[in-house]
Amino acid sequence: MADSVRHYYEKDSLMTHYFHTGMAEGKWNHMMAQTRIGYTYWQQPEFNVVPKTERVSVLSGAQPDMQVEGHGAVYSSESDRLPEFDVFNQPSYYLELFNKGDQSFKYRLTSKQKWVKFSSAKGSIDDQKRIYVSIDWDQAPVGLNEAVVNVKAGKRSMDVKLSAWNPSEAQKAAISGFVETRGYVSMESSNYSRVNETDAISWLVIPDIGRTLDGMVAQPYRVEEQVAGEGPSIEYELYLRTPGTVKVHAYFSPTLNYPGGEGLHYGISFDDDAPVVINAHADASDNAWYQKVGNSIMVHTSEHSIESAGQHTLKYHMVSPGLVLQKIVVDTGGLKNTYLGPEESFKK
Repeated sequence: MADSVRHYYEKDSLMTHYFHTGMAEGKWNHMMAQTRIGYTYWQQPEFNVVPKTERVSVLSGAQPDMQVEGHGAVYSSESDRLPEFDVFNQPSYYLELFNKGDQSFKYRLTSKQKWVKFSSAKGSIDDQKRIYVSIDWDQAPVGLNEAVVNVKAGKRSMDVKLSAWNPSEAQKAAISGFVETRGYVSMESSNYSRVNETDAISWLVIPDIGRTLDGMVAQPYRVEEQVAGEGPSIEYELYLRTPGTVKVHAYFSPTLNYPGGEGLHYGISFDDDAPVVINAHADASDNAWYQKVGNSIMVHTSEHSIESAGQHTLKYHMVSPGLVLQKIVVDTGGLKNTYLGPEESFKK
């Protein structure tokens, strides 16, 4: 690859030279003089620069290694657990086996728990292979269960931990709304359970305005601020497995503080608790606005106390008009940073 980069860089310079001096007796000289190779940010470099390449020496013999889904680093004692499996989403997660050497190796995957399944249990690898781990939910025991996958690759033996959540039929029947898995609940704003309106204010779904789906906005835009808990609201039923302090991230379309004053406000509450009111324009700095516009999103966070696991109702309260709600994410401790936020959780 590095040789190809150098070859085509030189070929480009020769083509440019011919275009300027040879073709049509130099009629188009300097037409292709602007630098175009070697950009590292928006401004052009002073000269064309061959793109940076690095040469990697392949190790001698078979050199197996592995990456576990959910971890950016290669296998170690700190990156040896797959994300949680659950019966609602029924996900599959991968183990990426790869070879850093110049000779192939054989691999074999086993687990003492027979309800753990593999897309490929054994074979041979020259370069790399992605193997998916899944759960046979017809065989999986009820409850939250642990399992270990042993991966033998060449002379290496690596253990990967996993957990699988399979509630009883009675528990499943009692669950309603969005279900917490992997330490969070993600809900698109338009997939609500109920809306509460007044004679003067209603809720409008704006299709596809969100980065991942729709938006919800109170109408009309020009109304007085409401008292959180006494005005319009949107309710989301959800099942939380993790009690304690949770963080609620509310995603909004970027908007200026167009009415003036202290900023646009909204409220969040659980069940019958008093709403926590948040100022969406508490940070009025230029840098905050640059981030909101550049990412096409405003994300604001509130903290709440959940006394017990089980069924709950999250309520989004309209306070100021003009805020377009796109998504709500409840972080119970497992949320990872992603650009668009996590995909929507399973809704029962």
